[in-house]
Amino acid sequence: MDRRITISSSTYHNNLQLYSTIKTLINKFSDAGLVRLQTAIDKCDDIEQLWVLFDNFADNTNRQSALSIVRGLFIEEAIEKIKDMLNIAIDLLLIKDLIIAEAKSYANFEFKNDIQDITDCLSLSYDTASLCLPYGHRVASALIWFALSFKKRESEFILSKSSTIVSKLNSKISNLEAIYDINITSILQIVLDECVSQSIRSSAGQSWEQRVRNALSYIVENIDGHSHDKNIPSVEYDNIFICNGKRCGVSAKRTLRERYKQNHDDVQNLEVDYMFVITLGIDLDSNKLDNILSKQGNFVIVSAEQYKLKSYFFTNPKVISSDDIKLGFDRLIV
Repeated sequence: MDRRITISSSTYHNNLQLYSTIKTLINKFSDAGLVRLQTAIDKCDDIEQLWVLFDNFADNTNRQSALSIVRGLFIEEAIEKIKDMLNIAIDLLLIKDLIIAEAKSYANFEFKNDIQDITDCLSLSYDTASLCLPYGHRVASALIWFALSFKKRESEFILSKSSTIVSKLNSKISNLEAIYDINITSILQIVLDECVSQSIRSSAGQSWEQRVRNALSYIVENIDGHSHDKNIPSVEYDNIFICNGKRCGVSAKRTLRERYKQNHDDVQNLEVDYMFVITLGIDLDSNKLDNILSKQGNFVIVSAEQYKLKSYFFTNPKVISSDDIKLGFDRLIV
């Protein structure tokens, strides 16, 4: 028995047409614009009417380009198929934002529960919960879409109208999947993953810098934002703050890799009196630590978990635990 997976050319191209249509139209129209476009498409009886309709809706460069691409995707296709594909593509675009909003709301609620007892926002436990938040958006969106597309689901929306819309969509999906051999549920899952992934790629570093600022705001005065050193412009500060009457620079890096070398100099050459590298400490080995602390006036703050775990942290007086920053500043900034 031949157990190889086979995909026919027509199956491949039908699924590709649907995915390409969704990707081409995404963010090109408002929800109201998509509804108007869908309503107008339903009234088209032939190809010529449809292309004229496209011209009427191409009221800016982005929409003109998008509709031209969609037109190219369906050259020599029957009007019934084009209308079916455009119709379901618009349906999926309209429900996509609802699913993502629901997923983010649920994941955010769980995140708040996870961190409610964590007081140290620079700890590894807080960081892990924060890092998992965008992943939670993805997982929740997949679970919600599965629940909505599952034919025998028992759960319903709070609004009866929403339930009716989803029930009709499920019926339409089943019908079109049978006609064109397309996997609509999987296609939308791909699109959902791509949309949610945008937040995953951009959140970690920005989140760490904000958490560092939040942690310092309870301890020090006059926190300034990002700047370059006036004496050595290649040295960057994520923050400069005043503590015990001294100017202190901050290099906030969740993980260091080799970036710590960019902000590495004796403070006697800089505009600040002290320099603090604030990092989780998960990739800060003893050699890197010695390199940083070899410079005059440089200190390191690491997560409490890493501080307690590694002896070269807790035995070094120039290293501060994230749960002991105030006492550390009082001891070192004199």
